[in-house]
Amino acid sequence: MLDGPALLDAWTQACAHEYGRRDATARLPWVSLAQVRERLHWSFCVQERDRQGVSAPTAALPDIASLLQLAQRPGAVLSGKELLQILRIVEEQGRYADYLQAVTDDLQHWAASVAPDAALLQMLARSLDADGVLQDSASPELARLRQDLRRARDTLQQQLNATLRQWRHPVRGTAGCRGRQQPPLGGGAGGVGGAGADSSGADAARRSGGRSHPRGARVHGSDRGHAGGSGAGGGLGR
Repeated sequence: MLDGPALLDAWTQACAHEYGRRDATARLPWVSLAQVRERLHWSFCVQERDRQGVSAPTAALPDIASLLQLAQRPGAVLSGKELLQILRIVEEQGRYADYLQAVTDDLQHWAASVAPDAALLQMLARSLDADGVLQDSASPELARLRQDLRRARDTLQQQLNATLRQWRHPVRGTAGCRGRQQPPLGGGAGGVGGAGADSSGADAARRSGGRSHPRGARVHGSDRGHAGGSGAGGGLGR
């Protein structure tokens, strides 16, 4: 009895995960003689399995006690990573059940009580990937919603790409604009100079009331062409 607390502490430190430590802490330091003999027999079975090369799983397990309490609340929602932790526990349950079932001894009958719920294991394994992200196979409704989302995203991406292509390579003109030519700035009867000469001559004639040109002023076709070539202001040869 005096060594009971020390034995419990040593047992707790030797446990591989939190669940074993909780079980060890809850143990009473005294049991009946029949229980002592039974547990010694179980220990002998475990040692015999180790001798045969059948070892119990010793993987580190996450503590999901708080998640299970949260899941029991109405309207509670667990994230994908939280569900992934539960999946690890359920998978490890299966490994413990396989270990107990592997050898015919007095531990074998515990396999049925340790085995996980097959439907829960299948649902979690089908719904989660290695990173805890929900897959489309989680439910038909989720698969439909994600398909619609991908279709809308692809359509938006195509429209955005088309807009970017138009912005990077704009249309620089139409056929009508390309066919139109700028009028020459000078030279020739059809140029700006020639048009200026004809206009100035007509204005002068109107102002004079049809009178003859001033003395010494004569207009020749060659002079008009020459004036048109000299610039917009020349229409008369003097």
